Amino acid sequence: PKDAYDICYCLARFPGGPQALAEEFRPHLGRPVVEEALSKLAKNFASVDEVGPVSAAAFDDEITDEEERQIVIRGAFEAVDRLLTALGGNRG
Repeated sequence: PKDAYDICYCLARFPGGPQALAEEFRPHLGRPVVEEALSKLAKNFASVDEVGPVSAAAFDDEITDEEERQIVIRGAFEAVDRLLTALGGNRG
């Protein structure tokens, strides 16, 4: 859960957001390690029900309200989706 949380934390705080981060990634696309990482992101954040968004919300033990938890899950999914979309769509 901490890894998923850290990914979302970084995406939320990167100057310029996921779009700007995608520009940083762009020169490295095609490298096996980068493609593997993006593929794992695509798989683990493919929907709000996947392990990535759910784990990101689960890491924050201060969330006790189910509606708030669902908002965090949705936000985690959307942040990764924006990054992957900016990189040219699904990387899986």
